[in-house]
Amino acid sequence: MILKRTCPHCGEETESELRVNRFGVPFYACNECGVITEDRQWYRCPVNEAQLQWLMQKKPEGRFVYDSGSGVVGIKIGGGELQYEEFPDGPECLKWLAREGDAV
Repeated sequence: MILKRTCPHCGEETESELRVNRFGVPFYACNECGVITEDRQWYRCPVNEAQLQWLMQKKPEGRFVYDSGSGVVGIKIGGGELQYEEFPDGPECLKWLAREGDAV
């Protein structure tokens, strides 16, 4: 996923590919200064079943991660379309959420 943001290190606006390392940490490298920065601001985490149900009904645009207890559910909502998939762990879920070409 390509995200446009202001680098917290050099202050320049940059478009960078969001990546997820093998430990499940999302990051990007600034195109201007080259500093690698952790970035968890592109997804949200509903914390309980009621919030998850609200998401499914209202479909606000965004990317979400929900820990179901038996796995991790990734949810992509965009253009009124909702996609979700369950994963055994967080890193695989974040990689799926960061991929381009899906709902959001």
